[in-house]
Amino acid sequence: MDERHWWIAIKIQESFKLGNNDNPTHLEEFMCEESTLSKVNKFLKAGGPCRLFFYCEKTDAPEVTTREIHCTGNLATLKDVQLDKVTILYFLRNQVEKDVDLVKMERDIYCGELKHNTIETLNSLLSDIYIPLTRAQKNWGQCDEECQTSLMLSMDKFVTALNETAASMSHSRQWMLKQPESIVLNDFKQQRAAALDSNLISQYEELLSDWMSTIESILTDTSDERFLDPNAGPLSEVERWKRKQRLLTSVTEQLKSKECKAVLAVLITAKSRLLKKWKLTDASITDSLNDTRDKVKYLDSLKRYFDQMYHEATPSNLVSNVIPGFISTIKQMESVSRFYARSGYLGVLLTKVTNQLVQACKDYIKQHTYNIMEDKDELWMKVAEDILSPDLNLTDTQSKGNKQVGESKPKITKVKGRDFYESGLEEDSLYAKLRACLQIQLVFRESIVSLKDALGVNQTHSHPSSISSFSTTASPLK
Repeated sequence: MDERHWWIAIKIQESFKLGNNDNPTHLEEFMCEESTLSKVNKFLKAGGPCRLFFYCEKTDAPEVTTREIHCTGNLATLKDVQLDKVTILYFLRNQVEKDVDLVKMERDIYCGELKHNTIETLNSLLSDIYIPLTRAQKNWGQCDEECQTSLMLSMDKFVTALNETAASMSHSRQWMLKQPESIVLNDFKQQRAAALDSNLISQYEELLSDWMSTIESILTDTSDERFLDPNAGPLSEVERWKRKQRLLTSVTEQLKSKECKAVLAVLITAKSRLLKKWKLTDASITDSLNDTRDKVKYLDSLKRYFDQMYHEATPSNLVSNVIPGFISTIKQMESVSRFYARSGYLGVLLTKVTNQLVQACKDYIKQHTYNIMEDKDELWMKVAEDILSPDLNLTDTQSKGNKQVGESKPKITKVKGRDFYESGLEEDSLYAKLRACLQIQLVFRESIVSLKDALGVNQTHSHPSSISSFSTTASPLK
């Protein structure tokens, strides 16, 4: 061991608060163990891994010994461990082209610890420190205003994703079914004797009624489709069904536990009247779990398009790739089974896709109107600038758009989207960006009409052209 090893050893002692019994000799023995020393040496050498972790499970004991500390080079080894129940000490290297300096190791190694839930910790760091500091930044160098806005919006979306993940993890850890106070062993004689105990039977029947009530609430699903969040996008639908799948799987696993089996065995022996209702509930769990799995598979096949609506939501990509690919995939799946179209679920999904396309258009326009330095939206100021701009030619752009609308029905192809962006409308003006958003609306509405025709649904409503509608409002600006 050299100075670098001792520097790491001191950090271990400080982070895990090793007891008095763990003197430097014990710490040295831990560092010199073959499994630990080999990982540390690889980390310190040139070309080695850029990360090293030490972790220890939290206990009620006031002191920790070296026997409770583990070393790893990959956090994937902790996939089965609840991260909020361990303390993690990490060492990171930014440059691994040469060995860590023997004298200035703190310059080459970044050290820190994670004591709480890592997702919540990262969320707090971003929300309370990094985003406010970045927003207050005055000197951005060569980074223009559009890139600054894009960065801030991306960070806000990342924080939202962290919040949703944290909420999902908290739900998955819940023990859904109430446990019995007393358990009858899996023995025929004991179960026979328990079946004659009226107090125990009454207690178990009350417990079974509570189980059925809990399961019924999960099956009906509190997030009813009739009460849609107006801003909810398609990924929220993916998460909703995955959450329901996790809950149903958790209930199924809990019903297989020895506690639940013991309760059911006693009630079966006692020939309880509740068992008839329980059989219906048990069958409902199986049916609902199968239906939920099918929904998750259906949504997973569309998820790559959902992701692009969130993270690659430029007008050119939406018009040329995302919307045509999304509609085409739905048509392919509906040609095999029209269950989702007949049940009305497809309408719910398309509503959420529409919400996200609207949000993508808002974000696209906001990149042009949002002043990151003063943290305010200057939409109407940009509108006034465009109106007064001598370079803005509404007539030519409008005539191109109207001509294109007349030539674009009823088929939508990638060429159409490409022609649109080669026509000069994707300029750095608010007017051009608004027209780009209207083109997204046009393509999506015609895609829905095409999907209805493919599914054999009669069209009863007219769909006026979005660009024609816009040209009416634009006429006073001529």
